[in-house]
Amino acid sequence: MTRDARALSRPATVAERGVVAPFTAPLLFGVRLRAGGQAGLEVVFPNPSGREGWFVLPWKSAAEAFRPSLADRALMAALGEAQPTPSALRAAARRAAAEGLAGRAARRAAQSPPPDGATQRLRVETFLAEIGLAARSAATESDRRRCEALRAQGQAAAALAAAQPAACPVGAARREWLLDGWELFAAAWAETPAAERPALLRQAACLAPPLPLEAESWPGGEALGPEASPRGGGALGAVAQELAEAALARWLAA
Repeated sequence: MTRDARALSRPATVAERGVVAPFTAPLLFGVRLRAGGQAGLEVVFPNPSGREGWFVLPWKSAAEAFRPSLADRALMAALGEAQPTPSALRAAARRAAAEGLAGRAARRAAQSPPPDGATQRLRVETFLAEIGLAARSAATESDRRRCEALRAQGQAAAALAAAQPAACPVGAARREWLLDGWELFAAAWAETPAAERPALLRQAACLAPPLPLEAESWPGGEALGPEASPRGGGALGAVAQELAEAALARWLAA
């Protein structure tokens, strides 16, 4: 059953928040997966009305409602019973893309070395910088405010990721969670024509994962401000499957 989960606007933990999944179906791109106990995996997505809050569906129900692509079903099969984490999703996405169901570019990317942490951070930082430029040239005041809020949210996550100890396994895992989702949106941005980028930014503002409360106790977390707790970016739209597949390929490649 669908339920309105307002607490997910600022979840307690990263596990409760879930990990952004690189799905390619138009209504599934950028939604989150999390463990749902005996119910299996759950899909977390914004309130369809555009109001504050998030909805949660068991994967089986989400599959019936949102029509996952063959590549999405292969991704879920590759993930299997594994705990959904950023590294587990990327590994499963690589295995699924290698089957060729998300297109030739994604298949080639899955056969190349994965991007390292430095590459991932650079992609996110570049995306955030370009959002700043987009804010200056926004066509409407609401678009400008949305760009600025999205950039502030991403910068808070990126700054906290940089503060995690580089040689510590716990720090490495935290960095993955903090940058989760932002690199996928950066990949979609790079594949989107300039005229269509405002719509993509509205989608990213709707989907961008909030920082969990537990992050306040991580190194640097005491400096988190209200930009880490966004109030939502509007109703969930759709991303063309061709764009989602192109973003997946770029996200997978080194």
